[in-house]
Amino acid sequence: MENKIRLTCTALAAIGSGLGLFICGFILEIFPTNPYRGVFWMVMLPMVLFYTMKEPKRKDILNLLCSFAAGLVWGFVSVATTQAVKMAGGPLLFTLVEYGLMTAAIIFVHGGLLANTPFNKPAAAFLGLALSVAASTTSFWSGGIDFSNGTLIPIEGHWNQLDLLIIFAIGCAAVWLVETLGGLLVGMYMKKLHQNH
Repeated sequence: MENKIRLTCTALAAIGSGLGLFICGFILEIFPTNPYRGVFWMVMLPMVLFYTMKEPKRKDILNLLCSFAAGLVWGFVSVATTQAVKMAGGPLLFTLVEYGLMTAAIIFVHGGLLANTPFNKPAAAFLGLALSVAASTTSFWSGGIDFSNGTLIPIEGHWNQLDLLIIFAIGCAAVWLVETLGGLLVGMYMKKLHQNH
C-alpha cells in the first residue's frame, strides 16, 4: 500500500511538473516578438539546481535567484579583470586569480559569510558566473566591456547579464509553478486518501 501511495504521489507531482512547464513554455513561445523564444533549455537551469538540492523548499527559489544575480556580478568582475590579470602575470596569474581565488571567494562568501541570507546558494552563483563569462565570449553577449571603465558596450540583438537574469527569473517562476501544481495535486490526493480511511 505504501509503495502505491508513493508512486501515485510521484505520478501526480510529475503531471503537475509537466503541466507547469507546458504553461511556461507555451507563454514563452506564443509571442512571435519574444526575444527569449527558443531558449527554454535555459529556463530549465533553475530547475536543475532546485532538484539537486537536498530537500528543496519553495523558499529556496528566491535564494537561487539572488545567488544567480550575485554570480552575474562575479562574472562581470571576472570578465572586466581578465585582460589586466593576463597582462600582469600571464597564464599562471590568470588561472590563480580567475579560477583559484574567484572559486574560493564564491564558496566562502555564499557558503559561509552569506549562509543565512538569500544569497546562500554557491551553485547558483557559479552558474551566474559561468553564463556571464560565456556571454562575454559568444554570440549572445550584448557587445563587450570597455576595460578602461568597466562598462558594457551594447550591440542590438544580443544578450547581456540583464537578459540572463530575466531568463533565470522566468525559470525560477517555472520552478515555483511546477512545485505549486505538483503540490496541489498531491495534496488533493492525500486529502482524499485520508477522508477514505
